[in-house]
Amino acid sequence: MRTTDRPRAISELSVVTLTHAIEHEAKELPEGTRGTVVHVWSDGEHYAVEFATPFRCIVSVARCDIQPA
Repeated sequence: MRTTDRPRAISELSVVTLTHAIEHEAKELPEGTRGTVVHVWSDGEHYAVEFATPFRCIVSVARCDIQPA
């Protein structure tokens, strides 16, 4: 993948959805779950996303795990 083909970084406080299901502490966040970006690092390659449903949590994800809602 060329640098120009990388997805654009998502800014803090943006609402995003999961591109696939993710397991967190033996519970599953289903694909499409909406959350809010609370921290961005590695120049937009990794994110901390807060979810309120189906349970409250903050999960670290890669850019490929989320998309703008």
